[in-house]
Amino acid sequence: MIFRQLELNLEVTDDEFDSIYPADVRTIALRHFTPVQVALTAANFLAVNSTTRVLDVGSGAGKFCMVGASSTKAIFHGVEQRSWMSDLARKLVFHHAVKNVNFFSKNVLHFPVKDYSSIYFFNSFHENIDATSRIDQKVTLSSDNYDLYNRYLQLQLSETKIKTRLATYWVNEKFIPKCFEPVDGFYDGNLVLWEKRW
Repeated sequence: MIFRQLELNLEVTDDEFDSIYPADVRTIALRHFTPVQVALTAANFLAVNSTTRVLDVGSGAGKFCMVGASSTKAIFHGVEQRSWMSDLARKLVFHHAVKNVNFFSKNVLHFPVKDYSSIYFFNSFHENIDATSRIDQKVTLSSDNYDLYNRYLQLQLSETKIKTRLATYWVNEKFIPKCFEPVDGFYDGNLVLWEKRW
């Protein structure tokens, strides 16, 4: 029902969407999952056409990708280092018959971000430097990892093709390569839409 509403451009609240998750996962949704309206805005910008492959860096339990795949014609991929989260996302996609979406259980350091023409990033590295936002004890967190992940993402973004689109949510612009220029902003400037110009 929720996914059909998204397909028909009908309103879906975050409480409605997050109800598809187990109770223990819903407890982290407010802090770690992209709000539905933000996901819709970002996905509409990133989904240029039906052949566009959109990557969510740090896709968690798959909310952004599922919203995007349901509301656009593009193909959505998520990369997530916590396998239990990407496994859950795959189960939900199968159960709800969401098409044009896939999840990879990998650390972003071993994933070719630069191969995508549209990329979404909701500051998934911040957990490394904020003890209050820790999801679980299953991955090693450190300020060194925070720096390493940001450097890797910057390098990958700088190697993307001209006109690559990027949507960032709650991300400091100092981490975005200068070759990307902002084209719009929403939600008090917390969601920024970018395009690679050179």
